Amino acid sequence: NQFKIPHPFGKIYFGIEDIVPYENEVFIDCGSFTGNTIANFLTWCKGTYKKIYAIEPDPESFQLLQQSMEAKHVKNIHLINNGVWSCTAALPFYKDGELSSFCQDAYFLSPHPAKVYVNTIDNIAHDDAVTFIKMDIQGGELEALKGAADTIVKRKPRLAISVYHKPKDIIEIPLFIHNLIPDYKFYLR
Repeated sequence: NQFKIPHPFGKIYFGIEDIVPYENEVFIDCGSFTGNTIANFLTWCKGTYKKIYAIEPDPESFQLLQQSMEAKHVKNIHLINNGVWSCTAALPFYKDGELSSFCQDAYFLSPHPAKVYVNTIDNIAHDDAVTFIKMDIQGGELEALKGAADTIVKRKPRLAISVYHKPKDIIEIPLFIHNLIPDYKFYLR
């Protein structure tokens, strides 16, 4: 009760005044959950965009995402029931149908993890002129950025990347991005 956050999902990725929509946005939403960020993206760009990639590995959340996008009649959207990573693979996966599903590593292993197939953003986007990438993937952001390096260097999309899941992310993720494109500006929310 010490903090007042009236709209925690409101403009979380689209509230910086210096970042305005482009005419033909190609938006990649990594960790789409049930589509709340896509709904905010559509409002932000006033429904004018070229393509959306909605990537959600959790099967329960993915089903809700599909239903939500169909109900909203979202066009030019590619729904992908995989994760994103630095390579293509099948990884151990903790799934709960909520916001906390994630690829597992040595820090946390449930006794019977599920498997999730992962791909790189470079493979998914191919030659699309990606303009915006959002990642909130429960600690997998750095690995996913490694798999998006070619896209980032070639297209220079705006990036909204969560850096709070692992203690080192707040340092390692900006350094990784800076090494790819030194002239990027960084904002922390």
